[in-house]
Amino acid sequence: MKGFSCYLSVFMAAALCLFAACAGGGGGARYTAAQMAEAMLITQKDLPELNSLAIGDDSFSGHLAGFYGLDSSVLSDGAVFYAGGGEATEVAVFELGEGAELPKIEEALLSYLEARAAALSGYAPREAALAEGGTVLTKGGYITLVICAETSAATAAFLACLDGSPGPSSHISAAVSEVPDREDEPAGLFPGDDYDHGAILAALRTGGGSSLSPGNRAALEACEKVLSGLGKGLTRLEKTQAIHDWIVSRTEYDKDAIELPPGSPPPDPDDETPYGPLLKGKATCMGYALTFQLFMDMLEIPCVTVEGTSGGGKVEHAWNMVELDGEWRHIDVTWDDPVGFKLPGTKISREFFNVSDEFLREKDHQWDESQTPPSD
Repeated sequence: MKGFSCYLSVFMAAALCLFAACAGGGGGARYTAAQMAEAMLITQKDLPELNSLAIGDDSFSGHLAGFYGLDSSVLSDGAVFYAGGGEATEVAVFELGEGAELPKIEEALLSYLEARAAALSGYAPREAALAEGGTVLTKGGYITLVICAETSAATAAFLACLDGSPGPSSHISAAVSEVPDREDEPAGLFPGDDYDHGAILAALRTGGGSSLSPGNRAALEACEKVLSGLGKGLTRLEKTQAIHDWIVSRTEYDKDAIELPPGSPPPDPDDETPYGPLLKGKATCMGYALTFQLFMDMLEIPCVTVEGTSGGGKVEHAWNMVELDGEWRHIDVTWDDPVGFKLPGTKISREFFNVSDEFLREKDHQWDESQTPPSD
C-alpha cells in the first residue's frame, strides 16, 4: 500500500499556500471535501501514514456504512483520511446533500468517536487519548470528524475554508492510495486446519505429536520449546509470570483488528487461536488468552478464560484467571502488551498480572462475575 509520511518542512510550505488562499477574499470556487481535509491535515505535525477515501471510490459507501453507520447517498461530497491499524488519527469532511438529516449524522459521528476511543482503550492507550480528544463540528451544510493531536488548528482550518475562497491544488491526495480490498488479504496460516486444544494437550502427555494436524503439531513444538526453557524448581507464581512475560515479549497485537467495524471477523483467523502468538507473533485478545490458557493447562495450573468486555461494555475482550496460592487472580496478557509498547530497553509491563476483581472493575473490564471465582 502506498502512503505518505508528512514532514514539517513540506507542510510549512504547503500551509502557506493553503491559508493564503483561505484568507484571500470571498467568491471563487469552494473547496472540495478532500481539499478541506487536506488543509486541516497540513496543520498537524508528525502525521502517520494515512489512507484516503473520497466520494465515488468503490469502498467509500461501504466504509461509511460499516464504520459511521451513514448512508453515502445523502452526501453531495465527502472525504475520509485515516491511519487505522491501531492509530487514531482521522479527518472526515462531508457536504450534506438533499434529504440529509444533520442531527442524525452528527449523532452517528459522535457515537463513532466514542466507539473508536473505546476500541483503542487498553490496546493503544496513547491513541485512545487522542480519540477521546476528538470532536465533531458542523457549519452550514458541512460536518467534519476530527481526531488528531492539534484539534483546534484542524478545526480552525475547516472553518477558514468555509469562508469562501479559491480551492488549493491538492498536496496530499496524489500521495495517498485507496484502501485495499480486504478480500485480497491472506487467509489463516493453516486453511481448513482447526486448532484443537485437547489434541495438543493429549499429544504433550503421550508423545503422540505425529498424529496431529500440521498446525496443531507446529503449535505443540513451539510450546515444548518454551517449556523446556523454564528454570527448575519454579513456584506456580514464577511459572505463570514466565509464560506471561514470554507472550508479551514475543507477540504484537494485530493492529489491523482495531480498525474493523464492530462484529467484523478478525483480519487473520489465526489471531484468535494460539497459532497467532506461537507461530506468527501476532494476535487479538482471544489469541493471547487462549495461548496463556494452553500453557497453564500444560503446566497443570488451574486456569480459566474469561470472556467479557471493555470500553464501557462496548468492546468484546478476553483475559484469564489463575489459581495462585489458593486464591484466584486475574491476568490480562493483552493489556500488558499495548500497541506500540515494544521500545528498545522497555521493561515488560505487569500492571494486569495477578490482580483482583476490584482492580479490573476500575480498569474498564466488565464480565459476568457469577460465572467466575471471586478474586479479592
